[in-house]
Parts: sequence; structure tokens; C-alpha cells
Amino acid sequence: RGDGATVRISAHGQQFIDSPSAMHLSALSISTSHGMAMRQSVVMVPAQPHASMMARRHEHASHPSSSAVQPRLSCLQAAKKSSTPASKGFGAPLDPTKTGQTCPCGSKLVYRECCELNHIGKQQPSTAEEQLRARFSAFRKGEQEYLINSFHPDYLKFKYPGMAITEAEDMLKRDVRAACVTYEFSRLKVLKMEAGSSPDEVFIEFRYASQPTAAEKRTTSRGVRQKAASVDRNLDGSVKPSFTTERSRFLHDQEGWRFVDYELLQFPEHMQEAKDAELRSKEMAQEAAGATPTTA
Repeated sequence: RGDGATVRISAHGQQFIDSPSAMHLSALSISTSHGMAMRQSVVMVPAQPHASMMARRHEHASHPSSSAVQPRLSCLQAAKKSSTPASKGFGAPLDPTKTGQTCPCGSKLVYRECCELNHIGKQQPSTAEEQLRARFSAFRKGEQEYLINSFHPDYLKFKYPGMAITEAEDMLKRDVRAACVTYEFSRLKVLKMEAGSSPDEVFIEFRYASQPTAAEKRTTSRGVRQKAASVDRNLDGSVKPSFTTERSRFLHDQEGWRFVDYELLQFPEHMQEAKDAELRSKEMAQEAAGATPTTA
């Protein structure tokens, strides 16, 4: 053949064509030398690679081209130079806002790097707002000792008027314990701050959500047994949080910023006992000053 292919015929009349370009099988009709037409199958057989071609393949395998190696080298070098931690996937730093480890005070910091430092005594709140946030986190974390120490002595006169100091202190401990166990507080938002009559007095208005965590009976600060307030529920059965807007007063003394008293501006049913205590304190203060008490 003139195309460089070799034709071989078997004893059975089957023709084989060795062609460098043959990559598939086909059939071909030819005539014998006797003029009798017959159909013979033709098998295309790939030719053996030339020695020079084998040499080139061996050389390519031993010495791969730079175009094939370069992308892999670039990836390895980039991986070695990069020191930035992964932002996603395995090994990435955890986002505290998505793991439930954020501080309840609303700072978006990890609790152990925020209010916990105040709770364990490693630092003291430097402002009235920091004390407000530390107290809020303490209610969520059940840090009762910290809460009790954060009350100003005048709070006992405000919340438990007419009680002996020791009795009022015991009642405060019971109320703090009940608040930590019975209610869950969340969504703290500071609305505004006002300076008082001196640099050591600050008023803070803030808003937060609260919901009862138990439906059992509890004892109020007046020693009255009452059933926990009914709660509203979502369609899935979960409890709807109720919102309270409060205006609290803080004083700074030798112990730092401490909570003195409050005024509930907006409150749910289960905060009624706290509102009653506020109104009693105001009435007694007005009576002591010789003024006619007012009712809300």
C-alpha cells in the first residue's frame, strides 16, 4: 500500500492492515484473483509504535514538561507561604455568635473574655453600663454571689422598707436565687444613659426579654405564695418572651459601681411583684417627706 500500511492475508482469506492511523475495526469487500466475488472482513490493527516514538514517550515520563509541573509547584508554594487560618471548613476558628458561647450581655464577645472576668473577680466594671451588663450576665449564668455584692446598701431600704437589715439581706438572697432559677433573661439593649446629680450617679434605661422557666409556685418577697404567671406560647409550643423596659440608678462608692433602685416603665405580668415593691417604696418615701402619696 502507498500509505505506509502493511496488508496481511490469513489462510482463511481474512485481511489484516497494519496502519499507524488505524484506531478502529471496519469491513471491506474485495475480489479474489479468480474473479469470484466474496466478502472478506478486514481488520484494522494498530501498528507497533516506532522506536523513536517510544524514546520520546520515555523522555516525557522521565522529564515532565514545565507546563504540567508548574501548577502543582505553585499550589505547594502558596500553601507554605499562607499563614491565614481557614475561614470555613475543618480547622476554621469557631464563631462565638454561632456556638452559644457569646456573653449574655450583648457584647458579642466570648463570655470568658467578657463578663466572666467580673464574675470571678479578675476585674471590676469601670462604668455603670459595664456593671449593668455584668449583672445581666450574672442572672443568666446563675452567679448569685456576684449579684448580691453588686447591690448598693440603699437597695435594701428601697425593696424591703421597714425590714431589719439582716432580714432584708436574707430576703435579697432568696429573691436573687429565685430570679436566677425561675426566669430566663435575654436580648439586653441599652437605650440611653443620663448623668445624675453627681459624677458618681448614673441612670440607665434599657430593655430586655424575660420568660418563666418553671410553672411551679413561688414565694414573693412579702412571703406570699403565688402561682407563676401564665405564659404565651408560639405555635410550636415554645414560650414567647415578654419585654421589660427599665430605668435603673447606679451609684459609685468605694466598692465600685453598684445598683441602687429602679423604675419599671413597661413590664409583663410576671414582673408585677417587682412593680409593687417599687410603688411601695415611693409611697413610703413620700410619706416620710410629708407629701401625699400618689398611686399609679
